Amino acid sequence: MNEVLFRKANDRIDERVEEHGSQTGTVDFYCECSDRDCTERISITAQEFENVREHAAQFLVRPGHDVPSVEIVVTRTPLYLVVEKTGEAAEFVTERLEDG
Repeated sequence: MNEVLFRKANDRIDERVEEHGSQTGTVDFYCECSDRDCTERISITAQEFENVREHAAQFLVRPGHDVPSVEIVVTRTPLYLVVEKTGEAAEFVTERLEDG
């Protein structure tokens, strides 16, 4: 559930960036890991963020914040990972995101 909450917050950040036309430079997005106490930010471009959002079960997390038992790493950079939920975890987040 934590991932879903941070994704929604990041989507609002992305919407504000689009509204203000500031597509250049980096934007600070929240780490979308499962740790409820995580408040780390990830500075990436709006385009990098959009690439993560191409798949509903993908999330943006800091290196070391992935949970191999429920997700796989699909992109690895020095600053962030893109993880994709699998199995029941993928179904759970997809349903929650569809509910709005």
